[in-house]
Amino acid sequence: MHIFISYSRDDAARVKELRDNLTEAGHDVWFDKDMRGGEEWWDLVLQRIRSSDVVVFAVSPDSVTSRACRREMRYAAAVNRRIIPITIREVDIEEGPDQIQLINAIDLVDPQIGDWMRLMTTIQQTPAADPLPNPLPKPPDAPIADLAHASEMADRSSLTGPEQKSLVDELGEAVRDEDDRLAVVAVLQLLRDRLDLLEVVADDIDDLLLRYPLPPDRDVSPLVRSLVADLKKQRCTPVLGSGITDWLFGSRRDLAQRWASEYPFQMSPHWSDDLPQITQYAAVTYSDLVLRDELGAFYHEQIRKRYPTVLEGHEQETLAELVVAVWEAEAPNHEDEPHKVLAQLPCPIYVTAQPTTLLVRALQEAGKDPVTDFCRWKPEFVGDPPSPFDDPTYVPSPERPLVYHVFGTLDVPESIVITEDEYFDFLAAVAKGGSGSNQLIPAAVEEALTNTSLLFLGFGLQDWDLRILLRSVITREANERKGQKAKHVAAEMDVLSEGVRSPEDARRYIVTYFHDYEPSIEIEWASVNDFASDLARAWKTFA
Repeated sequence: MHIFISYSRDDAARVKELRDNLTEAGHDVWFDKDMRGGEEWWDLVLQRIRSSDVVVFAVSPDSVTSRACRREMRYAAAVNRRIIPITIREVDIEEGPDQIQLINAIDLVDPQIGDWMRLMTTIQQTPAADPLPNPLPKPPDAPIADLAHASEMADRSSLTGPEQKSLVDELGEAVRDEDDRLAVVAVLQLLRDRLDLLEVVADDIDDLLLRYPLPPDRDVSPLVRSLVADLKKQRCTPVLGSGITDWLFGSRRDLAQRWASEYPFQMSPHWSDDLPQITQYAAVTYSDLVLRDELGAFYHEQIRKRYPTVLEGHEQETLAELVVAVWEAEAPNHEDEPHKVLAQLPCPIYVTAQPTTLLVRALQEAGKDPVTDFCRWKPEFVGDPPSPFDDPTYVPSPERPLVYHVFGTLDVPESIVITEDEYFDFLAAVAKGGSGSNQLIPAAVEEALTNTSLLFLGFGLQDWDLRILLRSVITREANERKGQKAKHVAAEMDVLSEGVRSPEDARRYIVTYFHDYEPSIEIEWASVNDFASDLARAWKTFA
């Protein structure tokens, strides 16, 4: 039998047990185990109902009040599907949808072997479903609450007392519906963070949040929610570090240590995990050209060792092409891969300290038309290759975003900042600046770094990339900030690396360092992948 299960998300664990038992009995069972929402999801649900022989309704206090479950039952009856109600938590059946009122429900609140046998027998003896009506009935609308008005009000710069009370009353009604709860709680939490909130309204919100808490695995930090609010308004600029690809290639520190062990590096051993210091030694000992050739060959070798099967048949490709080939093969195996998550966001500009083109590829997969540019910190790169801003009509947008490589790109290997001296040269070039057509940092990038919140993802405190950014481009633009309230966030500061004596003291130091920095930077203690997962979930839920 083809079986569709209609259920409340709060009952997912019990429903999984039900699904497993039915599947073991030889039935083809479908239930939506993912978070619900959106027109495409609803179209799939209705299609699955039509293709089923039996629709099982998991009856519980939450499912009988679920707008989605009620619409599923109504549609199942309209297309002549057989409905079998199964009680999994005690509830008055009269509170359920009309379609199950006259059907005896099978009790599986505390199931014994006889209860399971009764269920299997009932399903086995159920007559085949009648043919689908022709024409099909009009499908019910997707059970999606319209919270646009409430979200807009919660985000206003000021709200009167009566407006606050009215809004909380409206949300208090909406939060009762299980299908809307995640989104409604998000708006309540956004409202609760307001500084002008009346005490009595705050108490009402606290009562609602206590009665309708988010499940632990659905909770999202206020810092991530604030990012989503800025992203919705296109007021957030991601700034990517090398750590965003650690899951793919290993950390830059590990690669530096491996290269130092293979290369005749004669300086102090404690420098062996610092790539700019190692490359500085190599550049002085040999030459810049030899350095880049040797480092490129090393990265070629490392990526081939790590992914020999993936890279079969890619012998003649460049390092940039190998990186993309590996990412395209491996990213589908990693849920909420950081580049894919960032590519879904409506950002006009991405600033990256990475030389790879992975973000460009992810944006293309997301249906966007990205444009790339890099910092022309060496005079020989001015005008060659041309900049997209040579076209005065180009304006970065979420549909045609700019990916700005601040420390160079693999497409132009000579542009990549590698050695200590090159980082200092970069600092000097940015400090010298320029204007008009000779402007080192494009005006659009300066504007983004000045007037939007910044999300630093994949940096460590000791990274040269982060330190140089904070001492050059970002600090210079921060000085022009006049009363802006942009909130900068850094995710994943590594305090557990070898040699750290006290991670707790290290965290305290990092928080103090960035809080006192101008502009101040809030820390979200999460790995790159965990943060990307949280951000993806928050964007789907709260955007």
